[in-house]
Amino acid sequence: MSHHPFRFGLVTVSPADPKSWISTARWAQDAGFSTLLLPDLPAPVPAPLTALAYAAAATTTLQVGTWVLANDFRNPFVLAREAATLDLVSGGRFELGLGAGQTAVGYGELGIAAESGRVRFERLAESVGILNALLRGERVEATGTHYANTATTLVPTPPRKVPLLLAAGGRRATELAAAEADIVAFSTFSRDQLTRQVTWLDSAAGPRLSGIERALRFSTPTSTIGPPMPDGAPTLLTGSPARAADQLRRLRDEFGISYIVLDDDAARELAPVVSLLSGT
Repeated sequence: MSHHPFRFGLVTVSPADPKSWISTARWAQDAGFSTLLLPDLPAPVPAPLTALAYAAAATTTLQVGTWVLANDFRNPFVLAREAATLDLVSGGRFELGLGAGQTAVGYGELGIAAESGRVRFERLAESVGILNALLRGERVEATGTHYANTATTLVPTPPRKVPLLLAAGGRRATELAAAEADIVAFSTFSRDQLTRQVTWLDSAAGPRLSGIERALRFSTPTSTIGPPMPDGAPTLLTGSPARAADQLRRLRDEFGISYIVLDDDAARELAPVVSLLSGT
């Protein structure tokens, strides 16, 4: 298995005034994090694309990205334009993370009907094809079940293909990521499920496999995002920085996980691990 170098993302959900938001972004950059990430959650979490543009303007090397946007909340033609613009004004530092969405999160607040998992996945698959084509600078005429248009081209032409991260929890999403994503974010807290997902990815990706980066969100006993992790979960990092670094090296050897995503508390606790592993 070919390995990507380690890099680290900081995902935050804390509402922030301008001063503290910029302070967080600059701390992440100085601490060696690759990416500052925002989820697509209702208030008080800030609107991700606007807040990320502000963070990018206050930093020089820090990448910014979404962890992850709910596909149903945005038309892909509009989202492609927003993504390309954010990547342009940040100097090529935007990473677009996308998923099918969770019916319990955001739909009611936005007045959007939450369809079945099958329909949400079908929409995601159509949307991903449109987004990737537009971000490659292609002219798109979509005639799908969920999205159709006359003709769309991004102007100006994107200077690069914005990296696409896809969240994948099941087999269909993992196989879609194998076909379309630059980064796959495994949505699991179980070693058995992670093993299955890696097997699905390996089987489906073909010649794309070595180019796909693999991401996973990790917790510590003090983490505040997501459910508490049981002892022994592969996504739970415990002990000294050296011990946590060894755990991450073993997971990369076994599963190819190299993009390590941490919440605010875990990021500050594990900043020494970022220094030890980033780029190695």
